[in-house]
Amino acid sequence: MAVAPTSIVPPRPFPRLMTWGSASRAAVTHGKVVDEAVSWARHREARMDDREFFRTVADRTQLSRQEAADVTRATLETLAARLSAGEARDLALELPEHLRESLQRGEGDMEIFDPDESIRRVHERTGLSEPEADRGVRAVLATLREAVSAEEYDHAMSQLGSEFAKMAESAR
Repeated sequence: MAVAPTSIVPPRPFPRLMTWGSASRAAVTHGKVVDEAVSWARHREARMDDREFFRTVADRTQLSRQEAADVTRATLETLAARLSAGEARDLALELPEHLRESLQRGEGDMEIFDPDESIRRVHERTGLSEPEADRGVRAVLATLREAVSAEEYDHAMSQLGSEFAKMAESAR
């Protein structure tokens, strides 16, 4: 029995204009991710530094700067469990360096949970009251929307779901 030859498809060239977030999704050649194609993104300067991020969260929640820093880290850690490993990595690359580690996640499947569960987890991690944790999660999501590209934010929200996106919209 003769075997038909397989056709060889040359890799597509990358689009000329590509955001760094889409580069990680587009840099696929023969099923392998080309890490070098997005290595420049790892050195990209974040839109806001961690202090500005914490200050914005503090202003939105009326929490102290330390509490805002705690709720920010707890929220990002909670979101990391809810996002795929690749999406958490892509989102982290657009954040200030000191916040990136909060989005690192171990191997394994992403967890599925609703916004109420995320608030409960943030409440447990920070010791804040549930209303404070609720305001904090909403403020972090809203600040995240300002801190990263619209494309990357939309990718993250597509995994988190519309209820999480509504939380960001309801923050002050």
